[in-house]
Amino acid sequence: MKVVIVGGGVIGCSTAYYLSCKPCSEVILIEQCDQVAAAASGKAGGFLARDWCSGPLDALARRSFDLHAELAEKHDNPWDYRRLNTISVKMTGYQASMVEQVPWLDKVDQGDAGIMGSKSTTAQVTPAKFTRGMMELAIKQGATRLKGRVTGLQKTAAGAASGVVLEDGTKVLGDAIVLCMGPWSGTAKSWVPTLPTIDGSKAHSIVVQPSQPETITDHAIFVSYAAKGKMTNPEIYPRPDGTVYMCSTGDDDAPLPEDPNHVTVSPADCDRIYSIMGTVSTALQDATILKQQACYLPSSPDSNPLLGPVPDVPGLFIATGHTCWGILNAPATGEAMADLIVDGKTSHCDVSGLLVSRFY
Repeated sequence: MKVVIVGGGVIGCSTAYYLSCKPCSEVILIEQCDQVAAAASGKAGGFLARDWCSGPLDALARRSFDLHAELAEKHDNPWDYRRLNTISVKMTGYQASMVEQVPWLDKVDQGDAGIMGSKSTTAQVTPAKFTRGMMELAIKQGATRLKGRVTGLQKTAAGAASGVVLEDGTKVLGDAIVLCMGPWSGTAKSWVPTLPTIDGSKAHSIVVQPSQPETITDHAIFVSYAAKGKMTNPEIYPRPDGTVYMCSTGDDDAPLPEDPNHVTVSPADCDRIYSIMGTVSTALQDATILKQQACYLPSSPDSNPLLGPVPDVPGLFIATGHTCWGILNAPATGEAMADLIVDGKTSHCDVSGLLVSRFY
């Protein structure tokens, strides 16, 4: 069985990996950028939570959290997987008291700190490393990566998906076509008008290098921060390499560009994130900025992922719409998609409430 995956983000690369584990699959992944993880999958925070998702997403998240641990152990952890403690803090001023468990948060009132997760329920990976690592593993197991921009869907006379058309006119044929294009999956509505709408919300982030990284402990921090009457909820993730990641929503609501390479970064939004970082911790207020970046997070009409076969186009599958939980849910999504494509059913996790067919 030949499977063509469109999109080299964490969902596409995880699907390629799990398909490559099945002996009956020939896998081709098509990505238009120079490398995989070029968009949100390379700019995300990489935070993992076992029990933070609810409704139809709960089972997928729990399965995926466990798979992250299994994958790291099986493949010698090339993507910095580690367990974390997670806390929430509220900024009520510039108090000198510190959070007892996290001494480097010396500008946060200890009374406003709350425990959100422990090392049994929260963890992290470095997203770009994880995504590229999964693709490398898939390639080692026989998958192929092709650079190109997909502009159309090839169909049989009966209306079944039989391949994709690249910008240069090349046709890549397959028995199953899988759309894993994140927020750009919405462009496929011009090929299949019945597909649900996929939107993208923009988020900014920075990566900094503290002058004394050894003082920054392995705690994920969720901040409730008010400035000029506006509440934001930035997140801080120290990483094993000594850098610190911080993200937040911003004022830049530029529409999704046609090309992932054309995503723009708002210096003002990144400066605001850096400023908030300094109000939380003295250890971070003079950290060197290594990266300022932006990405778009994909979402469906009901904010849950769209998975599985597209009902009115035999041979066409979709996996997208994971919002901010794409890194967390990628392994279980890839596993479930491989099962659905090859076996016609899932064997490890119930994804019935996430199937794209709920919109048909």
